[in-house]
Amino acid sequence: MRKPGVVYYLHSDHLGSTSLATCGSGSACGGNGAAIPNSRTWYKPYGEVRAGGSGSPTDFGFNGQRGELSLGGLLDYHARYYDPLLARFLSADSIVPSPSSPQALNRYSYCLGNPVKYVDPTGHFTEQAIFDYLLNLYGDERRAGAILSKWRGDTEWWAMISAAQAGDIIFGTEDMRLVKGGTPADRSSPAGFQFQFQGEGMDKLTGLVNVGARDMANLEEIRRGVSSEYVGQYGYNSYQKVCLWEWVGFLRHTDGSEPMFWIRAGYEVTQKTTSDQVRFWDGVAWSVVTGYAVGRLTKFLPQRLPPKAVTALELLGGGLAGSWAANYWEDSLDMQWGDVQTHIGPAYFNFQYVVGQGWTREKKP
Repeated sequence: MRKPGVVYYLHSDHLGSTSLATCGSGSACGGNGAAIPNSRTWYKPYGEVRAGGSGSPTDFGFNGQRGELSLGGLLDYHARYYDPLLARFLSADSIVPSPSSPQALNRYSYCLGNPVKYVDPTGHFTEQAIFDYLLNLYGDERRAGAILSKWRGDTEWWAMISAAQAGDIIFGTEDMRLVKGGTPADRSSPAGFQFQFQGEGMDKLTGLVNVGARDMANLEEIRRGVSSEYVGQYGYNSYQKVCLWEWVGFLRHTDGSEPMFWIRAGYEVTQKTTSDQVRFWDGVAWSVVTGYAVGRLTKFLPQRLPPKAVTALELLGGGLAGSWAANYWEDSLDMQWGDVQTHIGPAYFNFQYVVGQGWTREKKP
């Protein structure tokens, strides 16, 4: 960290909290490597300063977040403010927590009630990152600024885009129509779309990549709900492809981590986990069916087998074939052990939880 004539080095603990400042250069701070007097800081579990810190040259403290002295010591987590005295955020988390984690159901709590182990990532695109995306999209500052004002005025859209970060997947439905000379000529059935935000963390938004959609669109087209593309001239008629977009929310997930959703008003997350009981009876059913089939096939052998041999083949063949068939269909139907079938309006996701490995996304476009 630089100040006029002085370079400071900030040292952090395992949670990223600023715990000590030393002098990098400059006689004003005591020479190279010298500790800044009274800069060592100790924190209570939820971020209150336990002792020290009066000589720290920075206002970045607990978890590396900036403290707002004018607001009574609130910490600025970019998307919302956190009060270390109350150990609570001042507004609800904009990410819908997973119903499978009871600690996540309190959307004002900090780090699942375990601040000694976890930190709360900011995980939100900054306004500068959003403006840079629009500037790159339109190539004109005035137009980019005008679109940004519309985004801010669209409360639900602004809440969503401000809560997203690179790697998140925005999803919803797409309805494509072919227009001939201004008159709808053909229409496809609605289908889901999934686009992944490209960039770096929350500081850079460069665009979208298609990870599951029939057509492509930019964020402004998705916000407005419509995009159009000139297809060509056939005879006396010109054709346009018009896509109607309805966004639902976004998914945040990396392999191993528990999936999180941001969902707009009017939609709910419904999850169903495959139970051992369902898998047991599924396996029994397939074993019976395949065992019967194996028994019938023995009749085509050139030499009749004794009844006991037929029974043995039925049991062995039924067990092996039934196990293979059950595993194949369970995987195809998202009914394997640990599968969590997730429905959000028209969107469908399937995740699988394996002890020791965490969460993986089974159904990918």
